[in-house]
Amino acid sequence: MSGLGLAVFARGFAARMGDEPEDAYLRVYNLIQQADELNRNSQPAPALAKYKQAQTALKALQTDSPDWNPPMVTFRADYVAKKIAVLTAPAVAPAPAPTPGQRPRRLRRPIRPPASACRSS
Repeated sequence: MSGLGLAVFARGFAARMGDEPEDAYLRVYNLIQQADELNRNSQPAPALAKYKQAQTALKALQTDSPDWNPPMVTFRADYVAKKIAVLTAPAVAPAPAPTPGQRPRRLRRPIRPPASACRSS
């Protein structure tokens, strides 16, 4: 990275460190919106990365500004934690497909509705 590039990066980083809690929260909110969009578009890996970024930023916000709107920060932290849990949960294996030539099982006797459901009034 060139000297000028490093200076710009450092200035941007320093500016973020001195942000107001509202600005930090808006950045987190935007990360969550991006993650939600990725998730809706069937891109779970990038969505998970964004949710984890948001989770880290929310923890920093809670540490740096514990008195700034705790209900809203807690709500978003819970929301992000649930999304991460869903995306990291082990996938459920689908039922095995029948082998070629295998007939589906039949019930021993047909299921009939109760007699009261068949009566007409």
